[in-house]
Amino acid sequence: MTSLTGKRSISLSRIAIYAVLIVAVLLYLVPLVVMLLT
Repeated sequence: MTSLTGKRSISLSRIAIYAVLIVAVLLYLVPLVVMLLT
């Protein structure tokens, strides 16, 4: 059980890190795209 919970926590932490990175990239790219389009 400990191994399963450990794997789940690691996967959740990875998903959280990837989600934060994706949000940061979107927040950085959206203004650039808006500036280019306008």
